[in-house]
Amino acid sequence: MLVDNGDTIQGNPLCTFFARHEPGSENLIHPLAAAFNVMGYDAVNIGNHEFNYGLDFLFSFEQQLDPLLLRANVVDSDSGLPVFPAFASVIRHLDGREIRIGVLGLTTPGAMIWDRPAARRKVDVTDMVAAASHWVPRLREEFLFDMVVVLCHAGIGPDHPMPRTLTPLPRTRPGRSRSRCRVSTSWSSGTRTATNLSSG
Repeated sequence: MLVDNGDTIQGNPLCTFFARHEPGSENLIHPLAAAFNVMGYDAVNIGNHEFNYGLDFLFSFEQQLDPLLLRANVVDSDSGLPVFPAFASVIRHLDGREIRIGVLGLTTPGAMIWDRPAARRKVDVTDMVAAASHWVPRLREEFLFDMVVVLCHAGIGPDHPMPRTLTPLPRTRPGRSRSRCRVSTSWSSGTRTATNLSSG
């Protein structure tokens, strides 16, 4: 399974070129959307830097992607409804058995502090733990996924409790941390579960 965990469309010269609509970039597909499509990504998560260039730019990027652009805890400021798909369904086959994987996307509410001007009065980013607690049981019980993977765009450490909070839940992949991390996993009732997350 191939996924991206956010902070994708900002931070390098090529993406800046496209975001600023420099001559030559008009009517062209975003280079990372083109790359993700060719490589066959299964899902793409939103990080806080995805808001840097405004929602219209982000929606355009979303429309150019073949994989779903996820974010379960980004909601419309007025309606409270999700702005992006909360999860993606990925099907794999192992030893003749079909495995259904639900991929849930979450991002740090810090985006509303760091990137608030780009999304002001349009979207809110809700608590990640609350969103995960709402969606993970639904993915297992209502949508009947064999495995649930949470893409969590957050750091690791005392200031970022989300990955540790999620460890009793499904397979959790934290993103955004600038430090190296070690993840030990175990299998329980057919679900791969992160049992320890540490930086170092």
